Amino acid sequence: MLNIPLVDAREDNGPLEVWPGGTHHYVAPRSQVPTLAATMRSERVLMPAGSLMIRDSRMWHRGTPNRSNAPRPNFTLIYSRFWLKLRYRPIPISRSIYDALSDRAQRLLRLENIGGEEDRVPDLDSSRYYATA
Repeated sequence: MLNIPLVDAREDNGPLEVWPGGTHHYVAPRSQVPTLAATMRSERVLMPAGSLMIRDSRMWHRGTPNRSNAPRPNFTLIYSRFWLKLRYRPIPISRSIYDALSDRAQRLLRLENIGGEEDRVPDLDSSRYYATA
């Protein structure tokens, strides 16, 4: 996983918080995560805009509250092998866009939601496209 803040990630605007102590190897029921997380060391990741943070997407992480008056945009790129089962929902890709992709791009995206959701671009404000808590 690659995280890139598009503005400076500061304490006041809600930096990413991570638990780096091997949490990518620890699978716990969601109901137990808050209690377990409170007993482990976490770090807030403060970094200037344009920084690159490369991490295992299974590492425990969360966003923290943005207490500033400005938005805190960031860019995240997730790449995972087909056998690594993460909790992300498939990306809806219209059939016409998928068919126009190169053979390599089609192979990379073959497990996504091709032609799903009425063959349209998703409403990015809709929670149905994101992992649920």
